[in-house]
Amino acid sequence: MEKVIKKHSDLPVTVGPIAADIDLDWVALQISRQVAEELFQLPNVEVGNHTFTHPFDWGFFKDYLPSDEVPYLHLYTSGSWLGKGIMVYFNTLFGSWEDEGVLSEEVKIGEKRVKTFDEAYDVPRAFALKPFDLHMEVHTSNEKINELAPKNKQVQLYQWSGDCEPFLAALEEVEEAGVMEINGGDTRFDSKYNSYSWVAPLTRQVKSLRQVYSSNSNENTYTNFWRSDFYAFNQLPQTLKNTEFPIRIKPINLYYHMYSGEKVAGLQALIQNIEYIKTQKIIPIEASRYCKIVRGFFSQKIEQVNENEWIITDRGGSQTARFDYSTEMEVDFSQSNGVIGQNYVGGSLYVALDAAISDVTIQLKPNQNLDNEHLTSTFYLVDSCWHIYDVTWGDQKVSFTAQGYGNGEMKWRVPKEGIYEVYVNGVVRSLVKSNQGNLELDLHHPAMIPVNIEIRNVK
Repeated sequence: MEKVIKKHSDLPVTVGPIAADIDLDWVALQISRQVAEELFQLPNVEVGNHTFTHPFDWGFFKDYLPSDEVPYLHLYTSGSWLGKGIMVYFNTLFGSWEDEGVLSEEVKIGEKRVKTFDEAYDVPRAFALKPFDLHMEVHTSNEKINELAPKNKQVQLYQWSGDCEPFLAALEEVEEAGVMEINGGDTRFDSKYNSYSWVAPLTRQVKSLRQVYSSNSNENTYTNFWRSDFYAFNQLPQTLKNTEFPIRIKPINLYYHMYSGEKVAGLQALIQNIEYIKTQKIIPIEASRYCKIVRGFFSQKIEQVNENEWIITDRGGSQTARFDYSTEMEVDFSQSNGVIGQNYVGGSLYVALDAAISDVTIQLKPNQNLDNEHLTSTFYLVDSCWHIYDVTWGDQKVSFTAQGYGNGEMKWRVPKEGIYEVYVNGVVRSLVKSNQGNLELDLHHPAMIPVNIEIRNVK
């Protein structure tokens, strides 16, 4: 907590406890609850949920009967609903488990089938003090975690566990709970997995629902399930580079477990990854917001009106349109609606959309400013590490709402060379001189709670 989450408060972190680890009726210690509470109080921490009992093999629990799990209960080191170790055999032998609500008829059904689970794991899930219950895995775990979180900052994200291959009913349960969900995919593109074939898609479709994949793998795949090579997670930047160049196919995602801090090598690898990421031009966002972006990507409808005009609707959290191989085109801001900026990266034209406007129109035209030497006809955003939205233009000024982490580094193209006043919540924060039509800002002002900004030309 001290060396990573608190030290790098300019990076949001979604922290998802396993509910059993913070429930005193399961395996929690009081210190575990205190640490969770302290973490949730930090302004850069988003509250997540990493299930109740941490299923390893989700397929094992599809059409689950408690009798399916009985052959493995003696393996649970923290005990089970039939006791611990050899006591499981005695309780099974004398049928005392029927008193725990498991019907004898169900036992007979269970005896006719032997369910196995992925041999990569020692047991089907991490904890088994009660039979598996899907409602408990989602809703009850949300409730337990929310008890330790601030009232105004509750669970936003459900983070799948184990093999991260939930069955349809599990996805439906999370959908019903009203939170985002993520995990799975395990994308790697490095010297060991040197191919685009190891890059997972954005989602996994399960009938009518989609599971959002994490954009990069975690330390498990680098360390043989945390058994060896504890330093190896420092290879993550290879994947980040290969999925950025020659064309961007994945965002940056630093996905790790708290146990990375129990080994010096693991902690150092994590810190090295953070240091690398902070050398990049990034927009730090919460993991739940990424999920909304992905969902918006699939929900959006794009209508091409003519050769250079598109209307986008139902885009949800997706606020960027990308036109590949389009460096010779630019946005016609006078004919567009809901467009706040543009930038060129990797041969693609990225168009920034205003989250405050539901239906947007993008009109492109031939790029008349390939050398970037001419002034633009209007203010527009080039890049920003804060989320910019609700943009309005006036006479020699632009105003907008911003939200983000760390300092507000951003670049705007301006229609007039000169000096600009920058107001934050109505107070002048700085005077900045433009340079060749570019206005670069570095606002030292907290913006985790949205702020109102105005940029005004004064001379």
